[in-house]
Amino acid sequence: RGEITDEEWDFLVRGGTLSKEWIPPPNPDPDWIYPKIWTSCCLLEHKFKPFEGLCEDIAEVPTEWKLFHQAEDPYEEPLPGGWDVKLSAFQRLLITKAFHEEKTVYIMSDFVQKHLG
Repeated sequence: RGEITDEEWDFLVRGGTLSKEWIPPPNPDPDWIYPKIWTSCCLLEHKFKPFEGLCEDIAEVPTEWKLFHQAEDPYEEPLPGGWDVKLSAFQRLLITKAFHEEKTVYIMSDFVQKHLG
């Protein structure tokens, strides 16, 4: 149905890769934003227009994002900063995976149940 681009699907399956030409901005709070989380979020912003401003938002309202990061069931929580209304359900899944890679199977199961039946 065209709701998921090939590039977004590839990012979900393989994750993002850094290039020599691009370096993510400095991590605003490395105490809880682990390097892999920060790099994934910045790569989403760098590669996909809908994520424009994501890293700036994380840096500006870190408390809200930290609560999302600490959520027991992140797929049930709204994204901070109004990102739920800015992104498709699949794009939201990409952010959730960036913050909670260990819960990818549950996140995908929830996505399939809600959006694919």
